[in-house]
Amino acid sequence: MAIRVFYMEDELFLGKIVRESLESRGFEVFMESDGARAMDLFRSCEPDVCVLDIMLPNKDGFAIADEIRERNPAIPVIFLTAKTQTEDVVKGE
Repeated sequence: MAIRVFYMEDELFLGKIVRESLESRGFEVFMESDGARAMDLFRSCEPDVCVLDIMLPNKDGFAIADEIRERNPAIPVIFLTAKTQTEDVVKGE
């Protein structure tokens, strides 16, 4: 059974590259680009791991991570982002 990855990315070109890379390694990827629709997809795909961008339209990755952790505190959440400011790194922990 493939590991299911919930992936949030609004940059479609980057999203396609990451998705294809994961799928070529046997992962099943469920991708969404709009933060407002994130939890609907999360609930329907029941992922094993989450990979989130921080800067998303309508709801940022931090807010989505909070909702995910409320629903399933054990699920791993990985932030994949270009943000490098210390406060963003600390907030993502």
